[in-house]
Amino acid sequence: MKEKLIILSFLGGLLFLGFNFHAKQMHPITMTDSEGYYLYLPALFVNGGFEGFRTRSKGRYDYFPGTQKTATRYTYGVAALQAPFFLIAHALTPLLGYPQDGYSLIYQCLFIVGGLFYLVVGLWLLFSSLRIHFGGWVSFFTCLLTWGGTNLYYYSVGELGMSHVYSFFLFAALLYKLPIVYDRSGWRDFLFPSIILAFIVLIRPTNIIVAFLVLGYDVNTISDLKARFQFIKNHFFKFLLFPVMAFLVVLPQIGYWYYLSGQYYLYSYGNQGFSNWNNPQIANVLFSVQNGLFVYSPLVLVSVFGVIWLAINRKMEGGIRLLVLMLATYIFASWWAWWFGGAFGARSYVEYYALLALPLGFVLAKVGNLLQQKPMVGRLITGLLVFMVYYNIKMTYQYDPPWDGPNWTWSTYYEEVQELFSF
Repeated sequence: MKEKLIILSFLGGLLFLGFNFHAKQMHPITMTDSEGYYLYLPALFVNGGFEGFRTRSKGRYDYFPGTQKTATRYTYGVAALQAPFFLIAHALTPLLGYPQDGYSLIYQCLFIVGGLFYLVVGLWLLFSSLRIHFGGWVSFFTCLLTWGGTNLYYYSVGELGMSHVYSFFLFAALLYKLPIVYDRSGWRDFLFPSIILAFIVLIRPTNIIVAFLVLGYDVNTISDLKARFQFIKNHFFKFLLFPVMAFLVVLPQIGYWYYLSGQYYLYSYGNQGFSNWNNPQIANVLFSVQNGLFVYSPLVLVSVFGVIWLAINRKMEGGIRLLVLMLATYIFASWWAWWFGGAFGARSYVEYYALLALPLGFVLAKVGNLLQQKPMVGRLITGLLVFMVYYNIKMTYQYDPPWDGPNWTWSTYYEEVQELFSF
C-alpha cells in the first residue's frame, strides 16, 4: 500500500508540474510543428474540412499547390490520440462561453491534460512491464529516472504538442502487450499490439524497426530463435493482423493524400530526406553539441551500458534491443538534419527510452546490490545518477531556444553548464 501511495503521489505531482509549466505559456497548440500534428481536428470538426482552413501558425501550413486545401507534412496519428480530449473541449466550450474554434482556452487546457494523460499512462505501463523482471522499487526508480533524467522530461513539460510523448506512450503500450501475445496467443491478444504498432509507424514511419522487437521478444539464444520461428509458423494467420491493421490505420491518411494531390502516396517533406545514408553522422548524433544524445541526456549512457551487457550475456532480449537501438541511430544519423532542428537534446530518441528502460532497470538493480555489499561504491554511483537527473532538469529550465546552429558552440554550452552550479 505504501508503495502504491508513493507512486500515485509521484504521478499526481507530475500532472501538477506539467500543467503548471504549460499554463504559463498557454500557446501549445499554435507552436510550429505542434499545430501541424493537431490541425486535422479543427479542420474537420470546426471548419468542416480542409478547404479554406487557415491555421494559426502564419505562413507555415499553406494550401497545397493549385488548391485551397490546407496541407500538413505530418500524419494524423497524433491527432487521433488527441481527439478524445479535443471532443471534450469541443462540447464544453459553448457551456463555458468560449469560442468553439478549436483554439480557445478550453482546447488549450484539454490539449495539455491529454498530453500529460498519455505520459502518465505510458509511465504506468512501463512500470507494469518492468515489474515482470524487477521489484516495485527498482521499477519505480527506473521510470523516475527515465522521465527525469532524459529529455522526455522536456517534451512532457515543455513541448507536449510534439509527437514524442505520444510515441513514448505507444512504445510503452507495445512493450506491455508483448508478453501477453506470446503467453496467451489469442486473436484479441494479437489485435491490440497490431493496432499499437500501426500507430507507431503512422506517426513516425522509421519506427517500423520496432517490429524486430515484436518478433524477437524474449529471444536470447539460437534455440529461442528457432522456437520463435515455429511459433510464428503455428500462428501465421494471427501475425497477418499486423499488416492488415497497418493498412486499415493508414487508410485515412491515404484518403487525405489523395484528397490533396490526387495521389495515393504523398512524400510531404519535399527535398528533405536521408541524404547522409552513405555518410551517417553517428558521432555527431551521439556526441555533438548540436543536440547530441549523450551530451544532453547522459543518463542514456547508463542504459546503453546495460543493453550491451544484456546482449553479451544473452538476457532480457538485450541483443534485439541493441539491434533496434543501432538501427535507429543509423537512421537518425542519415537524415539530412541529423540534429533534428530546434530541439532540447536528441528528440528523435525520446520514444526509445521506453525500450531502454529494461536495461536501465537492470543497472539500478545492480546498484541496489552494491549499496548492500559495497556501500561506498553504491553511494558514489547513486550520487552520479542523482546528478544526471539534476543536470537534465536544470538544463531544461535553462533552455532558451535555439540551442543549435552556428551561434551554438561548445563555448556557449559551457556557459550554460556553469549555471548548473549557481543557486
